[in-house]
Amino acid sequence: MLICLLKLTVSGQNNISRQQVILNAEPFETHIWTCDSINIWNNQNCGGKNIKTPFWVTVGNHTGLPYCWGGNSSLNAFDSLLLLGRSAGDQATNYGYGAEPNCTGGVDCSGFVSRCYGLDIHYATSMLNINQLFGHYNYWNQLRYADFVNKPGSHTRLIHKVNPNGSYDMIESGSGVGNVGFPGLYRVFYDTYNLSDLTDYNPQYYVYTDSLKLLDCSAPINLQCGIPYSRAASNDSSFVYSYGCNNWTETGPERIHEFVATDSNGFEVTISNFTGDLDVYILQSCNPHDCIGTVSSSSAILNNSIPGTKYFIAVDSDDGSGSSYDIIVDCLPPLGLVENVIPSAKIYPNPTNDFFQIDLEENQANLLMFDMVGKQVLNEMLLSQSTQISVEHLKPGIYLIKIIQGSSVFTEKLNIQ
Repeated sequence: MLICLLKLTVSGQNNISRQQVILNAEPFETHIWTCDSINIWNNQNCGGKNIKTPFWVTVGNHTGLPYCWGGNSSLNAFDSLLLLGRSAGDQATNYGYGAEPNCTGGVDCSGFVSRCYGLDIHYATSMLNINQLFGHYNYWNQLRYADFVNKPGSHTRLIHKVNPNGSYDMIESGSGVGNVGFPGLYRVFYDTYNLSDLTDYNPQYYVYTDSLKLLDCSAPINLQCGIPYSRAASNDSSFVYSYGCNNWTETGPERIHEFVATDSNGFEVTISNFTGDLDVYILQSCNPHDCIGTVSSSSAILNNSIPGTKYFIAVDSDDGSGSSYDIIVDCLPPLGLVENVIPSAKIYPNPTNDFFQIDLEENQANLLMFDMVGKQVLNEMLLSQSTQISVEHLKPGIYLIKIIQGSSVFTEKLNIQ
């Protein structure tokens, strides 16, 4: 049985942003409408077509458009058809294809996707597969939000979000028959699919949506814990990036940094001294949909990191204006420790080349010292309020000192010359 059949049509070019595609799609699932008894048809003949209103439709208010085999109704058209006494959807998929608008209103899978892209003409699944308005990706990891997956002659789904774990949140109009949503849906709905659920589908896109570029991580800028880096301004706004952590879309330029985690405590990335609108993302791979951590306009936090793992950090501009900026990675203290709550701790001289002194208010503290690749170089128990530590054996460079007293930790960088 075919769920969405071939309908040969041609349409002109329609430029549309990915945000607008999603804005077009979501109201089909949230649209509120009222059904009267005249809108419920039970195997009623209409011009030689047998119409059956989806079983879940009753008299009263409803949310979300019903499935209609061959349907391509806009929201306004659907409301108007109800007032004219047409059936609220049609779940009879054995025959009666194309009963809308004379007999019924609603959308089928491809009618819904056509509406999402702002197309007035209904492109059925077979035409989505071969028409010049719709392209094919070579790889599944190229899919972005507002693209679609398509099984010619059967079903199509719009991608609402690509998740970091590789699954896809989709919105679609489905009957619930033959792997088209849950059994007995016959409506517009959301669902999540793994790649294994889509083996018969093609990864596709509408050619007049935004061009999304994969991130270029071929020459990332290395960041080390506690060492600030200054980045010059750039004004390349020719590409658009979509980040899966929040479905934000950024118009370049993009700058890629990398950071190798030194421990499992996590880290915070902060950008400063910039103009315009910059955002920072922590990525678990060189893919904008592998975004992890807490994201805000000028910082991102990852609370649990894997020692030795390389993380990518992307800094993007919303408006494409570009900006110079400073960026720094701060390594977080172990969970449960509060940083910088030992007010009397003093480390001097700094910089040094042979030794440094630690003065504490209380006895009994543990000193840990790390180089900038996360290797522990010192582990000392401090038994007095004043302790001198030799560093003559260490190479020149920046080191991270952590002094732990109970549930508190004091962190400071030491420069050995």
